[in-house]
Amino acid sequence: MRFRPGFTDDDWLGLQTTFLLSGEAVAMADGTLDKEEEAVRDRLLDGREAENLLPAAVHRRLDSEPELAREVLEFHDEDRRRFLVFVASTSDTRDLAQAALRIDEALPRWVGASENDHERAVRQRNAKGVLLEVFSYGLRVAKASGPRFGKKMSDVELRAVAQYGGQILELSPEDRVAVFNATGGHA
Repeated sequence: MRFRPGFTDDDWLGLQTTFLLSGEAVAMADGTLDKEEEAVRDRLLDGREAENLLPAAVHRRLDSEPELAREVLEFHDEDRRRFLVFVASTSDTRDLAQAALRIDEALPRWVGASENDHERAVRQRNAKGVLLEVFSYGLRVAKASGPRFGKKMSDVELRAVAQYGGQILELSPEDRVAVFNATGGHA
């Protein structure tokens, strides 16, 4: 694991939890969590969402890198157990949100701890990559239960995704559109 040593256990748990929270927020926006959305969540909990990252060309175009996100989503060993215990023992969504929002402090702190300009640039691109991948994961959840033909997301889910990406992750409109288009578009 290349990046894990640069984070505290709590900060790493926050990085893992932000993916879960983005999916839950979008899935529950319309008041239901259906079996297709649950399947996407189960892939996350099983560590299989690392297989569904945005294409490298999208990351290059947006000046980001996916390696930190991939490492977070692979859920290695003790970190996976800790995450699963946390999720299983947390019945209050506010606790999940509090853990997930640690990224607001964890990512800048990690970038700030860089030893030189090159390392800082790599960390900044990877921090942005995490935010883009969290947004992309939320989109995958929203699109999971759409009909085979026609609209893939309800208007409520689309608003939830836009709000999560803009207000919580603070992604620019251009970045959100690029990720939306890279995941197949089709609201």
